[in-house]
Amino acid sequence: MRNLLEFLARFGGFFLFLILEALSFFLIVRFDDDKNRIFLSSSNAVAGYMLKKYDAVADYFSLPGELDQLQEENKRLREQLAESYYAPDYDVDTVSLTVRTQDSIYSKGVVVRDTLQKQDSMATQIYAYVEANVISNSINRRNNTLTIDRGTSQGIAPRMGVIGPQGIAGIVKTVSKHYASVVSVLHSDISVSATVKHKGYFGALVWNGPDPRYMQLEAIPKHAEIAAGDTIVTSSFSGVFPAGLLIGIVESVTQNPGDNFHNIKVALASDMSRTGRVYVVQNKWLEEYKQVQKQEEDRK
Repeated sequence: MRNLLEFLARFGGFFLFLILEALSFFLIVRFDDDKNRIFLSSSNAVAGYMLKKYDAVADYFSLPGELDQLQEENKRLREQLAESYYAPDYDVDTVSLTVRTQDSIYSKGVVVRDTLQKQDSMATQIYAYVEANVISNSINRRNNTLTIDRGTSQGIAPRMGVIGPQGIAGIVKTVSKHYASVVSVLHSDISVSATVKHKGYFGALVWNGPDPRYMQLEAIPKHAEIAAGDTIVTSSFSGVFPAGLLIGIVESVTQNPGDNFHNIKVALASDMSRTGRVYVVQNKWLEEYKQVQKQEEDRK
């Protein structure tokens, strides 16, 4: 109690000043209409500014949840794309209809025949997608890898493709229960079957380093008409990626003297230094595909 009295004796004048200042301010705003309007206008501006800043902070902390929802939506949309399905030959049923026009003095009961065609197509989904987050990544080594937070518990297995929002990212190598190691496209051992869009030429996409922005498309014969600006996409030969996925754009095309193939430099669509969220491609027919490949190898 004594300490409280000493505190009030020491700072009482200051607190009394604040109380009288606040009371004066209240009386001025309360009984002066002009001051009241100015105060309300200023307070609304300050409140609006503070609420805007609060919303910005709240939106920032809600971004992870919104990104997860967006990634899940992208997964569903990818599974609906045509390249995720196999469409066998369809049957066309032709039905002949006989229709009698309304009797009148003009039609005189003319009989009109029409033909309708019904096209039935059964499509089977081959590719499904599992969203994942990249928890480690390298781009400055000769053999670069990624680690993602999905594993056998989510159906991930070796040899599954991994794609990012803009293009391919790598191929799964080893898997644990909750994590997977991915061989990046920036790896000396990786080779992706690729084709030149709308031109049909296909080859092997490899990374010879050191620039993480570019890869090289090999085994394209020099008679092929390839030019800078052509689009490079995945082919259907590997079974790892769906056909038609964007890989990159041709940066330059050169030839070595005496060589029968182009030197094609491809600018990657994916920025591997900023890969954070990816999708693992599950080929439901991959095991059957590997069995057929093994049988062909055994025959050789």
